[in-house]
Amino acid sequence: MKIKNEILKETIKPLFKLNGFKVSGNHFNKKEEDFVKVVNPQFSQFNDSENVRLTFNIGFYFPLTNEFKGVDSLKRISIDDCQIHERYGNVFLEGVDTWLEKKEKIDKQDFIEEVKFFCENIIYWFSNFNSFNNLLELKELKSCWTTSGIVYHFGIWKSNRSVKEGIQVLQEEYEALDYKDSHWAFTISDSIEKLHEKL
Repeated sequence: MKIKNEILKETIKPLFKLNGFKVSGNHFNKKEEDFVKVVNPQFSQFNDSENVRLTFNIGFYFPLTNEFKGVDSLKRISIDDCQIHERYGNVFLEGVDTWLEKKEKIDKQDFIEEVKFFCENIIYWFSNFNSFNNLLELKELKSCWTTSGIVYHFGIWKSNRSVKEGIQVLQEEYEALDYKDSHWAFTISDSIEKLHEKL
């Protein structure tokens, strides 16, 4: 795993640490006031000492949502803990699952530059989201699977400041759903009921 470890240690880690991300295992986390940004370089299990294939998983973790659901707070946050998590290609390349590859015939420095480009894209993109109000823009990412749930997390966050306003956000989101018998619709309606109990 020579190339993999070299890329991780000398290219990926320094870039994210320089931009305020803390290293946690194979994850990079940056805490904002009400959520955590998470990046996870995902390496192929078929890598060897000279050939490397990797992509990036990108996510947001909302502690208030977990608290609302009665889930214990986490000391270490992984991409699997993120309520919103997407592959690099979903966010930046309209849903095309994209992996970087270092093969024998590919110059190592060219590969490093590609990895840097991906990392810098992620860092710059993340810099647009420093508050929950900014995060609502995620709903416009039509090539992503999990970002449509951002209004729900916004509603839970809002309810922590004003229960009535939180209910209003969730109620509007529920009314906008096409399928009221879906699991997601049940999640929203159940959360509205729980919030009503707090009034």
